[in-house]
Amino acid sequence: MVGLPVFSYKTALRLSRGTDAGVLDGVLCGLAGRAAARRARPGELVTVAIDGKELCL
Repeated sequence: MVGLPVFSYKTALRLSRGTDAGVLDGVLCGLAGRAAARRARPGELVTVAIDGKELCL
């Protein structure tokens, strides 16, 4: 858990309108990577899984 607030679908949609998908992807991947790195022990392999759904409009 990375400590992000939980939004409803409608709120998330409003926040994401006009957002550059590549920038958002970079920010979220960076956040997940840093969170995983903080929990890693030296020499330990860390796996990050992000559950998501794809929406086709």
